[in-house]
Amino acid sequence: MTNMTRSISDWLAPVLVAAGMVLVAANWYLQPDRSVVWAVVTALFLCMAWAVRVDSRRVRDGAERRPGRSLREGVVLSGLIMVLCLGGVLARKFGLSGDNNLSWRGTMILLGLFFVITGNTVPKVLPPLSSMPENESKAQACRRSVGWTWVMTGLVFTACWLVLPVAMAETLSMPLLVAGMITVATQIARLRWSRHKEA
Repeated sequence: MTNMTRSISDWLAPVLVAAGMVLVAANWYLQPDRSVVWAVVTALFLCMAWAVRVDSRRVRDGAERRPGRSLREGVVLSGLIMVLCLGGVLARKFGLSGDNNLSWRGTMILLGLFFVITGNTVPKVLPPLSSMPENESKAQACRRSVGWTWVMTGLVFTACWLVLPVAMAETLSMPLLVAGMITVATQIARLRWSRHKEA
């Protein structure tokens, strides 16, 4: 990976996250009946912002980026896809494009794939266990567990939107995605609680 690619992803990732948040807010305002969906997509962009922050901290701390495994590069790819999809949803609302259900289904499939990509990336950017202090092995295990949770949640979410009618996919997939996020938050909270008890 070239330095130019790195510098482009350095500024493009936060720009795409910010653009995505603006588009979510606009869609939410124009389609308040889908507030649960917009809340979940907002949470997705917050996760992307977190990934950018984690990647920035790794680079600042001197951790080397491995080709194809930077969290920020994943955010750029996923953010670009999500911004295009949210822009398409907004364009449909103004009557500038066609089939509403097809675009909505595509947006939700890409949302699920983002979780799969993120879940697959998180464990790969971890330092090797041999380089970590003993008490950090719990943190590594937690991140691997979070990665698997994201991957499984994203796969099931994507499958719902690939095979089910839109109304049924919406009913089943949103609680599934929220449950995945709660599971991840619980895993992180348990890790922090165990560290607090050890201190």
